[in-house]
Amino acid sequence: MSGKLFTPDERAICEKLADFTGELINKRAAILLLLDDGKTQSQACDESGMSLGQLRYALTLFRKEGVSMFPQEEVAPAPEKKKKKKEIKEKKAKVAKDKTTSKKKKPSKKEKKKAKKKLQKASKPKKKKKK
Repeated sequence: MSGKLFTPDERAICEKLADFTGELINKRAAILLLLDDGKTQSQACDESGMSLGQLRYALTLFRKEGVSMFPQEEVAPAPEKKKKKKEIKEKKAKVAKDKTTSKKKKPSKKEKKKAKKKLQKASKPKKKKKK
């Protein structure tokens, strides 16, 4: 049975976090699940061992921040984010492939000397001819 507190995705995340070993994260997720299951606040407190103040704090925090109230490394990224990360990896791989296939030929010593002389000529001021 699912209540009105969570969306299906949020419920799945909270169920995962309720099994987490971090005591505070575990308790907050578990108590929110109890509320979502239709338990009253006092029933949820009795079952979880948390005080009414702790429950209300967790509930207020959840209503403000949603599942982002939990550490982000513990919350699974949304499928859209996974897709974006995958696209970014593919683009990087493509760029890397393009770089390896289209390497420019290094100029020879002669070509370097010619280019250097050309630059020196261009940077010298021209002398004016006398009439």
